Amino acid sequence: MTDGPDDDMQVGNESPTPSDDEQDGPKKSQATELVEMALDRFNLGVTDSGEAYAIDRSGPNVALQFRGGRSSLGAALARMFYETRGKAPTAAARADALTVLEGMAADLDPTEPALRVGRDHRGRVVVDLASADGWAVVLDRGGYEVVEASPVLFRRTNLTMPLPCPNDGRDGQDLLLLRDCGMNMAERDWRLLVGFLVASLIPGIPHPVLALFGEQGTGKSTAGRLVGQLVDPSSAPLRTSPRNEESWAVQAAGSWVVVLDNVSTVLPWLSDALCRAVTGDGYVRRTLYSNSDVSVLNFRRVVVMTSIDAGAMRGDLAERLLPIELARIDSSRRRTEQQILEDFDRQHARILGGLFGLTAQVLEVLPSIELDVMPRLADFAKVLAALDKVTGWATLTDFTGIGDDLAGEVVAADPVASAIVELLDTQAAWTGTAGQLLANLSTDERNRLKDWPHSPAAMTGAVKRAAVALRSVGVHAELGPRTSGGRAWTITRCEERGHEPSQPSQPSSAPPSQTTRSDGSTVTASPPSPKPSSPQPNNQAVNDGRDGHDGQLHLSSHAVTDDLCGECGERPADSMSRGLCAACFDDLCDAVTFDTSA
Repeated sequence: MTDGPDDDMQVGNESPTPSDDEQDGPKKSQATELVEMALDRFNLGVTDSGEAYAIDRSGPNVALQFRGGRSSLGAALARMFYETRGKAPTAAARADALTVLEGMAADLDPTEPALRVGRDHRGRVVVDLASADGWAVVLDRGGYEVVEASPVLFRRTNLTMPLPCPNDGRDGQDLLLLRDCGMNMAERDWRLLVGFLVASLIPGIPHPVLALFGEQGTGKSTAGRLVGQLVDPSSAPLRTSPRNEESWAVQAAGSWVVVLDNVSTVLPWLSDALCRAVTGDGYVRRTLYSNSDVSVLNFRRVVVMTSIDAGAMRGDLAERLLPIELARIDSSRRRTEQQILEDFDRQHARILGGLFGLTAQVLEVLPSIELDVMPRLADFAKVLAALDKVTGWATLTDFTGIGDDLAGEVVAADPVASAIVELLDTQAAWTGTAGQLLANLSTDERNRLKDWPHSPAAMTGAVKRAAVALRSVGVHAELGPRTSGGRAWTITRCEERGHEPSQPSQPSSAPPSQTTRSDGSTVTASPPSPKPSSPQPNNQAVNDGRDGHDGQLHLSSHAVTDDLCGECGERPADSMSRGLCAACFDDLCDAVTFDTSA
């Protein structure tokens, strides 16, 4: 990318008249001088995605992008050239010099700069204060210190704002000052928020999406702003919901903490994007002014969103959610937003010190934490367990309990999941193909719903996506192996919520009565027999849906079995493609996507 549309017109337009300092030897071009200036003062580097950067040897340990804003390498070289030569370099010279330097950087081993939070070679957590002199905070087991030179290479964006130097808050008590700044929530939710803030300072782990819910007048936007500004101050503390994936990628790439304000609806693409931001996302786009080069944005972010009611959420996002309810502020205690922000600014250094002190204590005990059961977001759960060990709280128990509550909401909002629950309200078990399940559950009212599946393949994907939430409310859906009759779903009541059912006992002298419907599905009219004293293990693998890609089929997974569809088990009226009927094959093509997650 050049610095202006007329750069090519300026090549070779430098004055042929030699200057005073060029009399002693051959004239150097401006581009050559700029390259020499850069190599004399800067170290070069390149990211994992191939983006070149420079590090000022006499400045903070911060990676400067080659082109862009006032803090770019191009701007620094232009300033240095003017100070040395008394005139500005041409745009063409700057562009040529940067191109040469990019070529030099491309031969180096990649080193990825961190954004706000990183780890040094000793595994210590380092937080960039984003000051002009490069100060940072190093958190080690049991304590923290402020250092003049960061041991971690950081990058900064136009959104990155400085953090105050923390006051000594090693006992963590100064965190309570944050609660006085409008955090009107129950004690349980406050402790979970503290756990979220501690985890936000630990890089390299998935962080749940913090969802601040509440009616109008509860201070959701202010609370979201304070959470973001505490850890990662930004020139744009609150963001509107992104319009598309590219808009989201740009927002997320510029900040460690991203706060989405007043989210009214979480569209399917945004739900998937938020899930990938939790575990690590990668967005690929074509480089500007090129035909084939691509630019890659890789990020794992801490995400906060505020909402009155975000509506129905998909199960994969609900599994990654930390919901916190804000109560309405009494009129006698209400303050203006300006008063709250001014109070926060005065106390910011003390609150930050308290957070650093508590986080250091958590880091000290974290290596010794072992969980008996790995819940959702296991890394975050370990942080909560360490926090509980330090404080005596029960945040881990509270967090796992929230998962069950969210599962119920997901089932109620999902038309397929709620229909399956209704199905098992009238019978103990159901067995049949996806096509039979679709025919069994479909009604005129459900067929008019936007999210209702209209093909066996779509029904299979819907059941897989809802599988985790269904298990949490006591329903187990298992897809059997492929047979000559197709793949059959077996849907039963779980004996314990969140767990798979035990294998049934051997048939007794009075087996349960079964009825075979005209469509071929099987209905068990009575509950299954009690489980034996030594039940056999269930060896059938069940997809838990945690990767957010359930229902995406792969061409290689389908094989021709006689003349039946390999997905829905139906006998098609026309020819098949890759072992699928026309309807399932069309749904397959719609479901297959390219995964760009990091």
